[in-house]
Amino acid sequence: MNENMTQEFQGATKYVLDQELASIVNISMRLEMPLLLKGEPGTGKTMLAYAIAESLDMPLIVLNVKSSMKLVEALYQYDTLTRLNDSRFGDSKRDVSNINEYIKMGKIGQAFVADRRTVLLIDEIDKADTDFQDDMLDVLDQMQYDIIETDQTVKAAHRPVIIITSNAKKDLSDPFLGRCNFHHIAFPDPKMMRKIIHVHFPDLDEKLADNAIKAFQHAGH
Repeated sequence: MNENMTQEFQGATKYVLDQELASIVNISMRLEMPLLLKGEPGTGKTMLAYAIAESLDMPLIVLNVKSSMKLVEALYQYDTLTRLNDSRFGDSKRDVSNINEYIKMGKIGQAFVADRRTVLLIDEIDKADTDFQDDMLDVLDQMQYDIIETDQTVKAAHRPVIIITSNAKKDLSDPFLGRCNFHHIAFPDPKMMRKIIHVHFPDLDEKLADNAIKAFQHAGH
C-alpha cells in the first residue's frame, strides 16, 4: 500500500511553523512513519495535527488516550448488550443474527475504513501502558487488525498521516521510540511567541502583547 506521497505541509492559517518542524512532518509522511511529538502542555503538539488536516484538506480523527484504555477500544467495539436486548425484545430494525450490525469502529478503525486519507491524532500516548503502546504500533505498522467476533480482517484503505503526542509524563519504551520519527517542541522563545500572538490577535496592543509574552515566559520556566 504505497500511496503517492506528493502533498507537502507548509503550515496553516493559525499555526506558526518553523522550518525544522515542517521538514520533520513532510519526511514522516514520505517515510510513512508516525510522528511522535513530545513537549510541555501548551506548546502546540495537538494543534499541529489540526493544522496538517487544514493544510492538506484531510479529515481529522482524534484518539484521546486514557490510562485505562485497551487497544481494542481504539480499533472497534462489539455492542453485546444492545444485541442481547434486541434479541430479547425483537423491536430493532437491525438483523440480530448479523454480528456486523453491532460492530462500531473505534478511532483507529475509523481512519482505516475512511474513503479518503485522514490525519490520525493519537493524543497523550504517555497515559497508556507499554503493552498498549507497542501493540498499537504493530497495528499501525501492518495497517490492519482482526475483528475476533466475526473473523474478519480490517485493512486500511488509505494510510493515515499519524501524529502521536506525549507530555513526557512517563517514559516511552525503546521499541516504541525506535518505530517513530521524533520531534521535541520546545517552549517558544519571545520572538516565536510574538509571531504566535500576532497570528491569533493581529490587532492586539503592543504593550499588552509584551506583558503576555513576559507572563508566558515566566510560566514556561
